[in-house]
Amino acid sequence: MPYGYHNFIFGWLDVPRLNVPPVTSIDFLFVLASMLERIYAYPIVRVFGEALNKRLNTTNLTLYEIGNVIHDR
Repeated sequence: MPYGYHNFIFGWLDVPRLNVPPVTSIDFLFVLASMLERIYAYPIVRVFGEALNKRLNTTNLTLYEIGNVIHDR
């Protein structure tokens, strides 16, 4: 399992209440990550895609596809 910047990013995002810091919203972060995935696919998939796929028990989905899975569930 990779360890390093993944841990720091999710340590910043996973706060006790609402899972995002009060400065931003989860909707903004998801849209931002989806936009960045089109430009910088590898780092975004490594940081967000792998973590969300693991939490949703899916494999190799893009953030757009992950959003659809979350909506359906």
